[in-house]
Amino acid sequence: MITRSKLGIFKPKAFLTKAACLSDDTPSDIHEVMKHECWQAAVHSELQALLQNNTWSLSPLPANHKVVLIIVYVDDIVITGSSNDEIGSIVRQLHSKFALKDMGQLNFFLGIEVQHTLQGVFLSQKKYILEILTKTAMLGAAATPTPMVNTSKLTASDGSPLFVDVQLYRSTVGMLQYLCLTRPQLSFCVNKLSQYMNLPIDHGLFFSKGRVEVVGYSDADWASSLEDRRSTTGYVVYLGPNPVAWCSKKQNVVSRSSSEAEYRSLANCVSELLWVKQLIAEIGLSACSTPVIWCDNTSAVSIAENPTHHARIKHVEIDHHFVREKVLDGTLQVNYVPSSKQIADVLTKPITPIYFDSFRQALRVITQNDVCKISINKEPREY
Repeated sequence: MITRSKLGIFKPKAFLTKAACLSDDTPSDIHEVMKHECWQAAVHSELQALLQNNTWSLSPLPANHKVVLIIVYVDDIVITGSSNDEIGSIVRQLHSKFALKDMGQLNFFLGIEVQHTLQGVFLSQKKYILEILTKTAMLGAAATPTPMVNTSKLTASDGSPLFVDVQLYRSTVGMLQYLCLTRPQLSFCVNKLSQYMNLPIDHGLFFSKGRVEVVGYSDADWASSLEDRRSTTGYVVYLGPNPVAWCSKKQNVVSRSSSEAEYRSLANCVSELLWVKQLIAEIGLSACSTPVIWCDNTSAVSIAENPTHHARIKHVEIDHHFVREKVLDGTLQVNYVPSSKQIADVLTKPITPIYFDSFRQALRVITQNDVCKISINKEPREY
């Protein structure tokens, strides 16, 4: 849906603001604004309008009410919800205030292609990938099974620059970061500023129905940076069978052991998982079981579960120990998973093609032809 404001019609807001007195010497920043009484009045009026409309307040969903979600970017709007009648009512209200062009069922939004199937929703960025390859003159590049060889240990001083144009290199990396929205298995190599950008273009991120189950996978690659010996954190959080949050980044401090690196990564994963749990609660959903985070380091799992195992990490910042608190009060569980099943491994280091392909599928990054073959897991994960 695309909006165009009608001439002479204000925004559909219960409280309207005063127009600021414009002159040739319009203030260029907030400091200049606050020197003019008329601008101060306009800012105050706008703030009061927002406050009176409860713009800053999160309100719980009343019982027996339907959920309608509205996503707005400039003049592009996506509306979804649990009731077609409620969605239709919202659209009619918008029509009364704006000139709207209803594009029907969502099929493209901010560079992401959306395809609806009987099994679920398939998100891909084929057109965007072709734009990246065209911009970098790599349309003819040969395909590779993984974006980065598993024996690679990159440093800033190795090799020759990939791009003579530094600005082109930076913009390309930025484009690849946006690509990770539908290709989470590329997060590690993109963060490494990898030169392997000859990506297959037919894969995408698939979302399907499933249990309201919040599950996380947490991993770390200890002392992986050759420059400063800092470790790499990687985690992914699932809602049902679908990944909804993931991260691949260098840790802020040097870890003295692999257990410490894993525990720091675990703390970040717990924070993300609790945020997802709180988010779904705000829209009226609740997890059908206690959230679980899977970790492939037995020492980190033991530290999270047993408060007496503190000698090896007693120097770690106190705020990381909220992991143990959440485990003890039953908010979540931290369980062991074998490294061969650790999905977050693809977010911490280069891995072999066999494991890369396996974890890519576990992240639900598949081709559209594979959508009909995918099975919806309705049972809790066990290892």
